[in-house]
Formats: sequence, structure tokens, C-alpha cells
Amino acid sequence: MMAEEKAKVDFNTVLLFLKRKFSITDVKWSENKYLEVKYRTQIFIKDENYNKYCDEYVEQFSNVTNTIWVHKSSNTGRHVKFRKQYQCWPYQTKEVDKKLLFDPRRCRATLDVKVLGNVTAEKNNSNRYLRLGLNVLVKLNFQHLHEVDTSKNFTFYTHSCNPLDEVPKPPAISPEKMLRLVSKVVEKASLKAEYIDKDEKQSSAMQRVADENQKTQDYINSCQYSRQKIEVNYGFPVTQGNHITKANDNLMYIHQMVFDSTTQTLTELTPVMSSEVDQSLSQSQLVQIPVHSAQIMNIQPNNSQIIQQYYVPM
Repeated sequence: MMAEEKAKVDFNTVLLFLKRKFSITDVKWSENKYLEVKYRTQIFIKDENYNKYCDEYVEQFSNVTNTIWVHKSSNTGRHVKFRKQYQCWPYQTKEVDKKLLFDPRRCRATLDVKVLGNVTAEKNNSNRYLRLGLNVLVKLNFQHLHEVDTSKNFTFYTHSCNPLDEVPKPPAISPEKMLRLVSKVVEKASLKAEYIDKDEKQSSAMQRVADENQKTQDYINSCQYSRQKIEVNYGFPVTQGNHITKANDNLMYIHQMVFDSTTQTLTELTPVMSSEVDQSLSQSQLVQIPVHSAQIMNIQPNNSQIIQQYYVPM
């Protein structure tokens, strides 16, 4: 806590030289190597050229702290009007060599500037910082490759640190942390395997349904349907020119052919004799028949002329 209070006092001194409104919101040391500072400050905005205003502020900050900052990236976002990030140049020369800008043997620092909004906009009145005119959020990260004496003034600066002889090796992971990482990886792998298995089962079921539908369609396509021609004898059952021998004048011959709709065939019945043709045919012997029906034929007793009659059921 003493180290953080000391760093806050040092930064307060630096920001006073900028002659802008400011409010330091967070100062945090980690392992006596890493310092993170967040504060709100003011940029006077006259137009939407936020890039220019950010550069002007960083240039003023550089002059006060005797540091050099190089533009790294810039963008806009949903919650910010403009954002620009800078990297500290840890050499005394003002000419920047990009190959040495990210030298892993040197301590480094980053500066992140976010323009949050126009203080004159009524919609931003709910933000107390904007109402005070603090329309910029600045975050600095100082990353030392070695421990520093946090009790000294301005010890967080990295631009004066000498480079290491070799690139530092990454710190060894503790067994507890390694166990947590392995457990997390195993858990993710299990969830992924479960998801893949579920997806494969669903795909297999859909494939089976598709295969069955295809088999059914193939079977339907393989079936050949043909229409069987039904021949109906429309000719006379008695050859023309032949005379029929009469048993007596009161008898007449009835010739019947019956159509079987099940077997699609015509059957010739044995001729019968009757003296009351109309009565016998109109009631008991008439059934429903197709358009090209079996023909029920009457033979007149006095001559051999054949009369064709079609009967429609009641």
C-alpha cells in the first residue's frame, strides 16, 4: 500500500505540470515490477479530429516526463469516440527504430488514451466525470523485467532502464497453477467430445432417415406397372347364318356372359331357357357391371336374330 501511495503522489506531481483537470482513479503495483495507473483528464475538443487531440496530449505528457512515445494502434469503438495506443521508446535518441521498439531485452511501457465523449452533449450528463469536463480516460502500464525499489521517486519509469544481456525466460508455472490449467483443458475437451458425439448421433439419425427414404424411392422406381389389355367379345355368341333349333314356340334361349372385376375376365355361362325373360333378368340375375360390360343376349324364338341388351342396376 505504501508503494502505491508513493506512486500516486509521484503521478499527481506529473499531472499538475500538464495544467489540465485530472482525477487519478487507480494505482496498482504487482510483484514490484508492474505498475498500472488509471486517471481521468481533459482534452479540449473543437472538432472531430480526435487523432490530433490525442497526439497533442501525449506530446505534452512527453515534454513533462522527458519520455518518447510511439504510436502503436488506433481505432474507434462502441463506447468510445476514439482510442489511440502508444509504446514507450526506451532509447535516448529521438529517431525510432521499429526493430528495437519491441526489444524483449528491455523494460517497456504502454499508454492508452480513450476519448469518451463531448462534455457539451446533454446525453452525457449522467456521467459525473464528463460533467466535470474529464472526457478522456488514460491508462499507463509500466512493465519492468526486474524488481525495482518502489520507495524511490518516479521509480516506475522504464525509459532509463538498461537492457538485459539475454532475453528473460518465462517464469516456471507452479504445480497448483499447472493443475488448474490441466483441469480446465480436460474439462473443455470433455465438453467438446460430448458435443461432437451428440452431433454425430444426430447426423447418423438424419442419415438413416435419408437412406430409408432413398431405398423406398428406389423400390418405387424399380417397380414396373403395365396395363393389361382386357379383350371383351363384342361379337355374337351365335354364328350368323346358323339357325337355332327351337324346342317349342314358347321357349327362348338366354345367353349370358359375366364380367369378373377381380380377375378381369369374362365367363360364359351355360344357356338357360325361360319363358319369362324380362322378369328373370330384371330382378335376380342383374348385377353392376363396367361400361364395357358382359352382354346379356336374348334369342327370339321365331328367328335367329340376336338382340343385345345392357342392364343398369337399381
